Amino acid sequence: MTTWIKRSLKISMLVLATIAITMSFFDKKPIHARSITPPPLSRTNAPALGTLPAETNCTGCHTSFALNSGAGKVEILDLPTSYIPGQEYTIRVAVSQTGFTKYGFELTALDSTGNKAGDLANIDTNRTAVNTALFGPAGAQVTRQYIYHALLSLGGTAPNLAERSEWTFKWTAPATRIGKIGFYATGNAASASNGNQGDYIYSTVVAVTPSVATLSGADYNPTTPLAVGSIASAFGVELATATALATDTDPNIPGVQLPTTLGGTSVKVRDSLGTERPAGLFYVSGPQINFQVPNGTANGNADVMITNSAGLGSIGKLTIAQVQPGVFTVTSDGKGLPIAQLQRVNGTTVTFEDTFVSTGTNTWASVPIEWKANDSLYLILYTTGVRNRSALSNVSATIGGGAALPALYASAHFTYVGVDQVNILLPQTLAGRKDVDVILSVDGKAANTVKINFK
Repeated sequence: MTTWIKRSLKISMLVLATIAITMSFFDKKPIHARSITPPPLSRTNAPALGTLPAETNCTGCHTSFALNSGAGKVEILDLPTSYIPGQEYTIRVAVSQTGFTKYGFELTALDSTGNKAGDLANIDTNRTAVNTALFGPAGAQVTRQYIYHALLSLGGTAPNLAERSEWTFKWTAPATRIGKIGFYATGNAASASNGNQGDYIYSTVVAVTPSVATLSGADYNPTTPLAVGSIASAFGVELATATALATDTDPNIPGVQLPTTLGGTSVKVRDSLGTERPAGLFYVSGPQINFQVPNGTANGNADVMITNSAGLGSIGKLTIAQVQPGVFTVTSDGKGLPIAQLQRVNGTTVTFEDTFVSTGTNTWASVPIEWKANDSLYLILYTTGVRNRSALSNVSATIGGGAALPALYASAHFTYVGVDQVNILLPQTLAGRKDVDVILSVDGKAANTVKINFK
């Protein structure tokens, strides 16, 4: 047999063998897509958000059963109740179902407009992979990020627990508070049929809100602690499902009794010793809640925990101190004109005058303070965070840069819950000084600077 004939036969046998192997492969059912290929992106079952349409899910290919119709489930685990901007979190996704040997998942994190929220990252590249895809109609597409099971040696689809698979990865929250963020995930519990039939597809969603920022209700200073018994303002997203203003819950008891549930929303403060106390509520709305820091709260780091009527929880960090003075101002931002009165005493005659006047919607002007013959003038500041001062002698104010003036009274107001009152005798040397700064000090801690005017 000639050499060229031998070579031709060899090639023919190789071709026949290749054809036989190929026909043998195609004669079998396709290997399950979740086992050997990554899932198509944009299959997390995310709803329509903003102007963007809803995403599909995996039942378009895995057609045996309706979505979420099996006895298994997909779960998103270890998400915080509230996120802190820029902070990294470790998150798990789990798919479980009895009698199954392959599992897969896909997850994305989106803001309320349907845009990517934060960043997803692998911890174990043997089990997870991250990719991006354009989503949305032509001309209005956005880039979304997805994390899903990895395929290296099929390790990402194999169960790592009994009839259950878990994947662990990182999520870094956005650098700023962007509102509520939804985590959308689908999971696949794959049968052993080596096809795309007999597989159960599940979906789930978990929402997180920005961490609560809790500030003094007087000056909104984010760097100072909150005093026990003081008025605090918490800012966040969906803190309440309705807007409500508190009323006295029991007029038969002296003073005002604040409700601890208002509009279905409740607030608890957990102190550094782990003790939780309900807080009295003044006002609730979606973005803001005003409450009183509970009496008895221990100094140090604490948590504020807010639950609205729909069961959505939000949490934030705060620092508690016994004293931290804050002066209320007419603009409610701790700046400019204080909410204050002038007490004028002349013999047995006592009158009270406002130190400010309204000049229009949300605009104010100072009323100059004027001495008259034989008058003694007292400045009355309305504050919070003062009542627990160590001694009256440790409360003073500097006005116009002069010497510290001692307080004659510094304690809780007789009527208003959470409000403290400080009385200062004004020296006549301030006459004619025009606008001057007032700085209140309590136990060595300075309050926000405010201004008054002398004629």
